[in-house]
Amino acid sequence: MNTQHSPDEDQLEALLRKSAAPIADEGFSARVLNTLPPSSTNLRLKLNHRFIACSLGATAGLIWALVISGPQRAIDLTTFAADLETSFSNLADSLSDPTVLTLGTLILVSLAFAFSREIITKLTERISR
Repeated sequence: MNTQHSPDEDQLEALLRKSAAPIADEGFSARVLNTLPPSSTNLRLKLNHRFIACSLGATAGLIWALVISGPQRAIDLTTFAADLETSFSNLADSLSDPTVLTLGTLILVSLAFAFSREIITKLTERISR
């Protein structure tokens, strides 16, 4: 690999590095940049907010379940784990309980809110086909 620069290349590099005044384009550059998709850092930031919102919702649900089960049972995690396993095995019977229905509805609404853009995009893609 040739790493030596000729004097012409050095002059060209110096000219390219020289800061020039921006060219007046009557807002064309701004319009083009506004039509581009968001940068990956913005997307990462949105995903982090979504993760935080879902984690807070899950934590709130767990705390609510611990509070409803009572302070004595919340301290005894072995009993709580056994009760949780029994609750999952009897989920069909539990669906008639208004508390479970309310919690399930809150979870579904929070997930729909968190993924609303993706859901709308998928629905519009399917409708347009």
